[in-house]
Amino acid sequence: NNNNNNNNIKMDKSHRRINNNVYNDIVISQTKSSIPHQCHNTLDKFISCQQMTTKETIVFACHRKWCNSFYGHCEVVNGIGDRTKHMLSMFSDALDKCLRIELDYPQQNNGIQLRFDDLVYHDHWSYIAEWLHFRSYDVSDLKVNVKEWGKHHKHDPQQQQQQQQQQHDDDDPNSNNNEYKKQKTFVHFIPSQDQYQFHHFDPCLYHILFQATPKLSTELSYYSDLFKFQDDNVIGMHFRTGDLTAFGLQNKDIRAQGTSLIESYDLMFSCAEELYTKLLKLGIQNNNNNNNNNNNNDKEEGEENSSREKIKIFLATDNEFIKERAKNDNRYSIYMTNDKPTAYIRSEGDKSAYLDLYLL
Repeated sequence: NNNNNNNNIKMDKSHRRINNNVYNDIVISQTKSSIPHQCHNTLDKFISCQQMTTKETIVFACHRKWCNSFYGHCEVVNGIGDRTKHMLSMFSDALDKCLRIELDYPQQNNGIQLRFDDLVYHDHWSYIAEWLHFRSYDVSDLKVNVKEWGKHHKHDPQQQQQQQQQQHDDDDPNSNNNEYKKQKTFVHFIPSQDQYQFHHFDPCLYHILFQATPKLSTELSYYSDLFKFQDDNVIGMHFRTGDLTAFGLQNKDIRAQGTSLIESYDLMFSCAEELYTKLLKLGIQNNNNNNNNNNNNDKEEGEENSSREKIKIFLATDNEFIKERAKNDNRYSIYMTNDKPTAYIRSEGDKSAYLDLYLL
């Protein structure tokens, strides 16, 4: 047992030392090259706050992967839209206070991963927690008090000295690493509405914290090439019908059902036709032909020919019925992925939705 404890301590120290190099110059440079340029300042601030050692860490939690098993800790959370906007709102609150953040999000196969290793929460029950599908904390009350964030670690020289001494006792005597922190505040991804109302957020935080997995990136490249997004003008259409209609989930997400489902489909495509016509008049649809034709008659002939072409539409939807209807709609050239829409209860549903959203 003593040997096992010693091994766990060594692994913990090794993990801390690795985290010291999470934000080295190479990683920062690679990250900046892969996110929008306007997000660079937010990235710099985020990294500065993540490296703080004297303030609390806000841990955002969700354990819905275990809802698919026969035992363990289960916390059902909403779909990726509600989940993301609430998370980014609270991430912005934490960044405003320059607090460190971690995510306890034991998801698999959902297409998205955290960009930096030090964002991953490690429960002090370690592997036992994973085996038992358990966590040492509980956020099921959905409570959050942002006003209290950051008050747990006011600058107190005596307290700081005690923390440093405790760190010295815990760590290797030859190590000067004082990064590990004890104070953590745990928050559910989507707190109750009477506790928290999501508000404006910095969208850059999404690009900074998350990235597509290699598998999802491969699929994105495949469909982008297949649909020729780089060469053709394609109208993107996001048609969500709601969880009740699409998956039979008993919640309030009802956007179209019954006869209104087909009516909504027709209205969406009518809107796409109007948009296409406006773009065509602006010369966007036929730029290449127009650039090569200086004669007005040739230009008008080119527009007439292009107007006979089928409108190219990429359809992202959560409804299998709509996908089948679109496959038989010969009025347009409709592109869709081969993924079958799945409810957000399972990680496969997230992956399918992320694939559609990234392609949009």
